[in-house]
Amino acid sequence: MDDSKIIELFYERSEQAIIELSKKYGTVCTKIAFNILNNTQDTEECVNDAYLGTWNTIPPQNPNPLLSYVCRIVQNLAIKKYHTNTAAKRNSIYDVALDELENCFPSSASVEDEFNAIETARIIDKFLETLDQENRIMFVRRYWHSDSINDLAKLFHTSNHNISVRLSRTRERCGIVVHHGSMPLTARLILEHFTQQGFCKICFATSTLEQGINMPFDVVYLDRFEESKTLSVKNLIGRAGRSTAKPIFDFGSVILRPNAMSRFRKVYQKKNILSSKSRLDITDDKMDEKYEEYKEAIKTGEFSDEYNLTNKDLEKLKSDSVTTVVPTLLDMMFTGADFVLPNAVAKEVYEDFQCLYKQYLGRELTAAEKYVFDSAIKIMIWKVHGKTFSKICQERYAYVSNVAQRRFLAKAGQQNRADNLPVRYIAGYSDIPDKELRAYPLFPVGTKGKDVDYDRIVYDTYDFLDKLIGFKLSDLFYAIFHQYYLAYQDNRAERLAKYIKYGTEDSTEIWMLRYGFSFEEIEWLKPCVESIDQTEIRFNGEIESLDDFQRSSIAQYLF
Repeated sequence: MDDSKIIELFYERSEQAIIELSKKYGTVCTKIAFNILNNTQDTEECVNDAYLGTWNTIPPQNPNPLLSYVCRIVQNLAIKKYHTNTAAKRNSIYDVALDELENCFPSSASVEDEFNAIETARIIDKFLETLDQENRIMFVRRYWHSDSINDLAKLFHTSNHNISVRLSRTRERCGIVVHHGSMPLTARLILEHFTQQGFCKICFATSTLEQGINMPFDVVYLDRFEESKTLSVKNLIGRAGRSTAKPIFDFGSVILRPNAMSRFRKVYQKKNILSSKSRLDITDDKMDEKYEEYKEAIKTGEFSDEYNLTNKDLEKLKSDSVTTVVPTLLDMMFTGADFVLPNAVAKEVYEDFQCLYKQYLGRELTAAEKYVFDSAIKIMIWKVHGKTFSKICQERYAYVSNVAQRRFLAKAGQQNRADNLPVRYIAGYSDIPDKELRAYPLFPVGTKGKDVDYDRIVYDTYDFLDKLIGFKLSDLFYAIFHQYYLAYQDNRAERLAKYIKYGTEDSTEIWMLRYGFSFEEIEWLKPCVESIDQTEIRFNGEIESLDDFQRSSIAQYLF
């Protein structure tokens, strides 16, 4: 039945209006409510209340289109019910969708305000006008109807990854980004390029901009000025200006709080003389012993580019105290030719990895170093066994916040005990080795499990992977297991070495990683690769099956 006919029934006060409305739009209304509430009974109540709300407002209202009017009533009622039921919980597709948008539009006191604020609506409407039809439909279905990524992938006949990337790029077109040192390298490069192209309107950043990153803005606002080196401060304020694409002299502005002016002036006016000497030639730079050892090895040609270690270190890793531990570790991490996740022998695995690390350092680990090292090894082993970054974060969150025990208590009717259950101890990232390091938990003692900040878990996991595992431990353990393979021809050692360094033992995937492709890109690109080595990539006929987005990702390799 046409919308106009249904509205006529409402004006006639005919109960048939509700029946016809349910027939035509009941499925859409139910989906919107369920995506927010994640509960069948609450969804039914919400939809029925929406029908009642429609009955009470038509007349005098005469909405056009009717669908948008009804959907807005359903959504508003569902959001109110959502807050009543889940004030501090996060359990629906709606949570995820809102997380994706939280930095793109102005925030306000509540979710209702965010969806109903006139100014926000104006911004969104103006933004939607800039999108093509397909991306506009995708954006609205995701953030208005709260459709899941999987549902959108089916609707548009593409992969979940493609939908996620397109939505991410659409959000970026809003012009608001976040930049910090714990972001993955790929994400940082995308944001920096995004800003250089003039798309970024606002960037919330940490002191990472002190590194002189090429991200030009009209204005740099220093909300919290902290004294630093003169050159670092000049790099930071140097982000202001150069944002125009026109061939004219450009300038920017720097804004500080009044109470920071004297400190800023003191740092800015300090003379900063650049040294003409290489760090390799400076003998009194007072760095740690390992740094001096590396510096000397580079100067004398005793540094291995293959392993990123000194030849002296490599010799230590060939000692009997190392080669007797390696086969024990391999036995625990393999069953025949298959990898196993060594949960049952976790303590022994940690102890053996610690033993190898102690041989490398030439000393015992402090208690604080052990806590950090064990966290790093657990993350590294998860990564070796193919767990995604998201899954690793979930595992760490579930452990520290006592998810399983809280659920058990809640099901047993002991919700109060569940809500007051404290966090478990987990070590946060710190740079090791560091004999002066003091042990500290990622979350303070007394923090309740339900109050654990998931974002903090995410950033801490990034730091472990990027700064400790990626830059230090992966090279060390790759060298240990690869050298053992060369000496004893144990194929398990070679496989583990490759998994630690690259996350795979497939030679094609390893070369693709070395070319800079992510595992997500490798998943759809690998079938198109005929051959790959250090000189070139050759693609086969499957390349013609890629969509425009995928082809644009590899445009630099196509001739």
